[in-house]
Amino acid sequence: MFKTARILSGWVFVKMSNLMDACVAEYLKATLGHCAEGVVLYKGVSIRNPEKVSIKKMTHIGERVHIGGGGRVLIGEWCQIANDVTIATANHNIDGRRYYNNISYKDVVIGDNVWIACNAVILPGVRIGDNSVVAAGAVVTSDVPADTVVAGVPAKFMRSISKNK
Repeated sequence: MFKTARILSGWVFVKMSNLMDACVAEYLKATLGHCAEGVVLYKGVSIRNPEKVSIKKMTHIGERVHIGGGGRVLIGEWCQIANDVTIATANHNIDGRRYYNNISYKDVVIGDNVWIACNAVILPGVRIGDNSVVAAGAVVTSDVPADTVVAGVPAKFMRSISKNK
């Protein structure tokens, strides 16, 4: 009987945990500047200043993604943002003054049908063009043209993506 109770309590914990994750995701979606139909936020997504973040339809944002919305973040439709990605809009000014509260903000724009793979970092002011891919672990410091694959630290052009007709 004790074993059965332990199994049931584990099941209840898992179900409650899943319900809490769903509630957090729904709360985040409700606080976004714009959240279209079909947007999925997976477990552990964190969004700072969600009112400055807009996400178009059918975009999925993976587990433990962090979006810092001090500047605006605009994410297109049909995007896939994998686990552990960071999208930053704030940076400390390097001007000899204290770094504390010495911050500037720049918008980040991610086009439609963009895949950002695991552990990538998107830095402030970056624009990623439609149909592009950011490889796992890449650090994107400058704009990515449409139909392009970038990889590395800092991210560099790897190849163009040809469209299947």
